[in-house]
Amino acid sequence: MEKGKRFSIITFGCQMNVRDSETMRSILLRRGFEEDKPENADIVLINSCSVREKAANRAKIYAREFKRKGKKVIFAGCVAENEKDRIFELEVDAVLGTRKIHKVGDVAVSLLEDRRIMEVGFDEIPSFDEIPEPTHPVTSYVNISIGCDNFCSFCIVPYTRGREIARSFDSILNEARELVKKGSKEIFLLGQNVNSYFDEKTGYDFADLLYHLDKKLDGNYWIKYLSPNPRDFSYKVFKAIKESTHISHWFHLPLQSGSTKILKRMKRDYTKEEFLDLCYMIREGFPDATITTDIIVGFPGEDDKDFEDTLDVVEKVRFEMAFMFKYSERPNTPARRYKDKLPEEVKDKRLQVLIEKVNNIIGERRKEMLGRRFIILTEGESEKFENHTKVKTRENIKGVLKGKFEPGKFLIGRVTEIIGHTPIFEFERFCDYKGE
Repeated sequence: MEKGKRFSIITFGCQMNVRDSETMRSILLRRGFEEDKPENADIVLINSCSVREKAANRAKIYAREFKRKGKKVIFAGCVAENEKDRIFELEVDAVLGTRKIHKVGDVAVSLLEDRRIMEVGFDEIPSFDEIPEPTHPVTSYVNISIGCDNFCSFCIVPYTRGREIARSFDSILNEARELVKKGSKEIFLLGQNVNSYFDEKTGYDFADLLYHLDKKLDGNYWIKYLSPNPRDFSYKVFKAIKESTHISHWFHLPLQSGSTKILKRMKRDYTKEEFLDLCYMIREGFPDATITTDIIVGFPGEDDKDFEDTLDVVEKVRFEMAFMFKYSERPNTPARRYKDKLPEEVKDKRLQVLIEKVNNIIGERRKEMLGRRFIILTEGESEKFENHTKVKTRENIKGVLKGKFEPGKFLIGRVTEIIGHTPIFEFERFCDYKGE
C-alpha cells in the first residue's frame, strides 16, 4: 500500500451519517485507498453530528486526539458544515460539509500533497448516483431525501444539511432493487422528514413510494424508515402500510414535548391531542405495532404543567423505546434567543424523572413479550451474551437468540426470558420475511 493511503472513518450521530460514511468509504476505496483501524490509518475521517452539544464536542475531542498522534484528519459532517473554517482551530487538515461528501476522494488526495482544503456549502445540487456498499451485514440505508424545510425552533439540521431535496422515485427503486439482489434483508429509507417526500416527475408521495417498494421488488426483505414528522402522517400512508407485506409496523414518532404550548414554541405544528390521536389510531390499526419516540425536556418556558403533559403522553402511549434528552442550545436556531431558559438542575431532575418513567413502562412492555412468538432477523454474533446471536423483530425490537446463527436469516423465535430490557429468544423454525 502506497504511503499515506490507509484510512479509517469514525461516525457520530444518526443513520443519515452512517449512510454518508458508507458513501465516503466506497469513494475512497475506489480511489485506491485502503481501510484500516484508526490506530493504523494515515487518514482519519471524523463524520460529526451537531444535533446535541455533547456529540459535537466528542467529535472535536477525537479530532484533536488523532492530530496529536500524527494522523491526517478530515473533519466532515454537520459540525463541519455549521462551523466551517473555525474547525481549522482544531488543527485538522480538511473540512468537508454534508453536501460535499462526493469530493472526499479529491480531498484525501490533496492531503497526500500536504494541502489544506475546505469544501462546504449548499451551492451544488447533490448527486444520489453514488451507491455505497453496505457495511451492515443485513441492513442497507437508502436516502430518499436530504435536508429539511421544517425549521423547528430547536433544530440545527436545516442549517447543516440545507433545504429539503427529494431523490427521484426511479433512483430509489433501482437502488433498493440492487440491494435486495445483493442480499440485503432490511431496506431503511432515510430522510430528515420522510413523509414529506414528493417526486415532481412522477407525482409520487411517500405513500406511493412505500407501495411500489412493497410491490415491485422480489425477495425476502423488510422496509423501515426514519424519521417521519407526526404532523405529516396521512391516511394514505397508513393504507399503504396496512396493505403491504414488507413494511414494518414500527412507528418512530418524535414527540419532543407533550405540551401543546411548548410544541407551538418548538414550531412542531401539532398538538398534544393530535399526537395522541395518531398513536391511538396506530394501536387500533396495528395491534402488533411498536411506537418509539424522541423527547426533549427543559425547553425554554417549560413549566411544571408542561412537563406533566409530557409524562401524561408517555403514560397513555406507553412507548416501547424513547430517546430522551435535556434541551441543548444549538447555534443559529431561533430557540437560542428565547430568554426564559431553565436552570440545568431543573432540566437534569426532569430528565431523570422521565427516564425512570419510560424505563418502567419499557420493562412492563417487554414482560408482555414472554412466551410469545415473533418473526426475527439474525444480525450476527452478540458481543454481550456469549453463544447468542443478535436479532431484531419486524417491529424493530432488538434482542438475542440462543445459539449461533449466521446473519440474514428470518426465523420464528419464542421469548423465554427478559434480561433488563433485552428479550431472549429460543429458535423454533426458519421462515421467510412474513413468517411462512
